[in-house]
Amino acid sequence: MNGTDCVIVCTTLPSGADGAALARTLVGERLAACASILPGVRSLYRWKDEIEEDDEQQVLIKTTADRAGALSDRIRELHPYDVPELLVLPVAGGGGDYLDWVRASTAGSQGRAPRAGNPQQPPSTANPASSSSTKSSVASSK
Repeated sequence: MNGTDCVIVCTTLPSGADGAALARTLVGERLAACASILPGVRSLYRWKDEIEEDDEQQVLIKTTADRAGALSDRIRELHPYDVPELLVLPVAGGGGDYLDWVRASTAGSQGRAPRAGNPQQPPSTANPASSSSTKSSVASSK
């Protein structure tokens, strides 16, 4: 199981943000193979010397190490926070077929998004999400 070239990028979004819009854009632009959105996260953190507490959603993004920089840049462009969480975690190993799928799904600069659901299914023929209105879609509805 060789996964040393695959990584997981973690970010959080406000609970009212459209995490699916962010994920759709990243997958559609082949910056990510998959993004898992975990709602119901409670975050406590220090911001401007005050301790804050907020409901958020955690987004786990699967990609390759060589796409992580471009993916992080794109997240910064689309993210509603001034300082978004961006953690790039190495993948020590995993299912060979899955890791091959991550590599294939992120190859190239633009392309068609894979179908949602089982990552072993062939890519869809649907057009990737348009990024022109994504930032407003991702932003919190607060």
